[in-house]
Amino acid sequence: MSIQWSSELEHLGQNEAFMQDIPGFWSLPYDDSSVLGAADAVDPSIGNEAISRPEIQASLNRQDRSTSFIGYSNESDPFLLEHYPYNAADELDFFMVTYRRPSLLGLSAGHAPIHFLQSRPQAALQSQETMAGCLALKNERDLLHDLVSVEMGVALLRLYHRFIFQNLPIVSRTKLQDEEEFIDSTSPGVLAGMFALALPFTSWDEQLCLDSAYSKPDSSKLWQISYSCLQKELHFPSLSTVQMSLLLLNTTTFDPVAVETPFAWSLACSVLAIAQSLGLHIEPNRWKIPEDEIWLRRRLWWTVVVEHSWRAVTHGRSTMLRDDDCNVAPISPGDFSGAENDYNAAEYFINFCSLTNIVSEICRNFFTLRAVSRVQNLKDIVDRARPLQRSLHLWLEALPPSLRLDQVPDTADEIPDNRASLHIAYFTAHVLLFRALLRPIMRQNFLNDAVAHDVLQESRDFMRALISVAIGMTEASAPE
Repeated sequence: MSIQWSSELEHLGQNEAFMQDIPGFWSLPYDDSSVLGAADAVDPSIGNEAISRPEIQASLNRQDRSTSFIGYSNESDPFLLEHYPYNAADELDFFMVTYRRPSLLGLSAGHAPIHFLQSRPQAALQSQETMAGCLALKNERDLLHDLVSVEMGVALLRLYHRFIFQNLPIVSRTKLQDEEEFIDSTSPGVLAGMFALALPFTSWDEQLCLDSAYSKPDSSKLWQISYSCLQKELHFPSLSTVQMSLLLLNTTTFDPVAVETPFAWSLACSVLAIAQSLGLHIEPNRWKIPEDEIWLRRRLWWTVVVEHSWRAVTHGRSTMLRDDDCNVAPISPGDFSGAENDYNAAEYFINFCSLTNIVSEICRNFFTLRAVSRVQNLKDIVDRARPLQRSLHLWLEALPPSLRLDQVPDTADEIPDNRASLHIAYFTAHVLLFRALLRPIMRQNFLNDAVAHDVLQESRDFMRALISVAIGMTEASAPE
């Protein structure tokens, strides 16, 4: 049975000049509301609404305590913990630990009990001492200061905000406004990773452009400091542990032709586990913690989701994320409050997160072990791919003008032109769908099948258009 192909991809390109040559694809029922759920797994009603906060807003990220979320099958049953005699700060000291109840909401339908266990350092001291004895680096802050002066560090932090923050919005912008104080108070492992990622952009700083021509910090030593700090924190994790892990996941490959080792996927799974231990997968909007910490926790969680999900794609692994075990609302511009000039970074990251949700749905449908073990029926795959292709179309249609490739970038903008990476990710999602569609065709004889013929033709046309776009991106980024 032949399928009537529509001009869908041609329609996708009407708003972007670079997609004018992309041919039509699936014939889609545009009134089908079922296709809207791929990127909307979380109820946005629990997002950043304005609520009155109590006077007590103590941070969960205490330097003198190890804070971990108490899960619902834990030996300390969260439903029983609701009946403990908490003080006015909703805390209860019990020997070497403190139980803390941060939520403003009481136990009720739709609101699960939220409790954290805050342990004193002695509880993990032996493990920390054992780990420290295995590591050669003893004082990472002194070593970092020897590599990067305070003046250079301030300049590198500004470069990080300008070039990296949009992809890794993992630090507090409020605290980052005072760079010297940020350097004094932030973990050296986090600073080392931020400095290392900012080093390739020293040409965009007038002073560093001259200084780096004579002396530039060794990036491998910076990453060594970050990795050493990460290992020391694993037994006593905090938000900085998540931050270091995310920075290390973006380490520049030292050998551009080398195959990435399994370490990256292992670290992507580890950072997810640490994030869950810290309760980052729980919506914090109605917690009794500082507002800036709420924004940071939400941005950290969604950065973990993005990094973990795309590592799953590139490494061919199944994601460890579960939709039924996370209730953090979709990222929003309000999560980038507290500093000026972050609007473009917010737009980029919000759209990247929504695209990641669609890609994760594609992988769940077509790239799990169970999915690839099923009988590969072409008609069935086409039917299941339709709503996902529609979700990609809606995502592209909803992009703001600043993120469209047919718009001329604002050369006066402090934020660099970052649209190419976003659209490469978008095309990667389309390629995943085509790979799933081609799977049954490669295994069987479809010489006289009209559906297979159409899929093959669409695949060839799409790849020609993709190559053309890639060439255009390369030429646009080449120095004049």
